Amino acid sequence: MKVISLKRIREARKARSDWGVSLQACYQVTKKAKWCSFLEVTQTFHRADSLAGRVAFNVGGTKCRLISYIRFGANKLYILHILRHAEYDEEGWKDDCD
Repeated sequence: MKVISLKRIREARKARSDWGVSLQACYQVTKKAKWCSFLEVTQTFHRADSLAGRVAFNVGGTKCRLISYIRFGANKLYILHILRHAEYDEEGWKDDCD
């Protein structure tokens, strides 16, 4: 997968240093993936969720949620948000995902 945008990971790591290792591990796995469907995503990340046409990953157990849009045919994953669980639960991120 081509991961767009790595900048969001760098910003999240800068803001929350305790997320760094987990986000980097998630990125490394994702960039090597060749997923063709959400089912294949869940075979790699068992706790991934499909919500509002987006894929949400639990990163580092309960450290944070990474919200993405995946274009399976183009082999691209777009990072939309990286949020604390409390921010994710407020669902404000859904407004930005149209």
